[in-house]
Amino acid sequence: MNRPNAITKNQRHILFAVSIVLIISSLLLDPNEQFVYFRMLRAIVSLAFLTVIIRVLHVRNLFITGFCLVYSLSSFLTIWYEISVFTEISLLIDALSLWFLVKLTYRKIKYQHLSKLFITGLIVVVLVNVWLIYSFLEILYGILDSLSVILSISTISFSFFVVTILAFVRTNESSSSASIVFVFFLIFLMFADMFRGMGYYGFVDSVYGQYIARVLLVIAFSVLSYFSLLQEKKELL
Repeated sequence: MNRPNAITKNQRHILFAVSIVLIISSLLLDPNEQFVYFRMLRAIVSLAFLTVIIRVLHVRNLFITGFCLVYSLSSFLTIWYEISVFTEISLLIDALSLWFLVKLTYRKIKYQHLSKLFITGLIVVVLVNVWLIYSFLEILYGILDSLSVILSISTISFSFFVVTILAFVRTNESSSSASIVFVFFLIFLMFADMFRGMGYYGFVDSVYGQYIARVLLVIAFSVLSYFSLLQEKKELL
């Protein structure tokens, strides 16, 4: 059975309704008072959009399904984030979920049309990102007393770095709507995780940081749902 190559009116309405309901749910309670609610909601967001992708949009993809399920497990385990062992496990599982996206992207890259200008720009981006990650970890080192947690956060940062670079390489090759939408999904997801972490560790206001993180997460998975329908020669990305 061929998958649809465009979102129908009913599918669009359902996707919009799910996004609005989850955004409203995200803003109902103060995360400082109801942290279990927020952390559980993070898992529900992933599972809700996975249900939409499979049942409403009729898209079945092993890598997207794996990402959503593993990301949900990581989110569920953050309920016990104050316990160090759960902190490390949830962070490592979060990093593992990103490697489903790495595989999804890597398998489509042919490493063609890589101009000298693009390679030069890519090298600059890599160097800047390495410096930013190093600076961020240096700040964390002064706050956290657990080397294993810092290494776990480093693993997530590295995983985001790899999948983002691959996504930009793929976009440079194809310039397809799907590849461009996928880049936006990664950007929203990355900022959602960043604001969640910055709010938790006090780099920004803990309340507003968590609110922003929740809304960005819903938007990210909404974009992922749209991406899952876009195809190039009947293949994702």
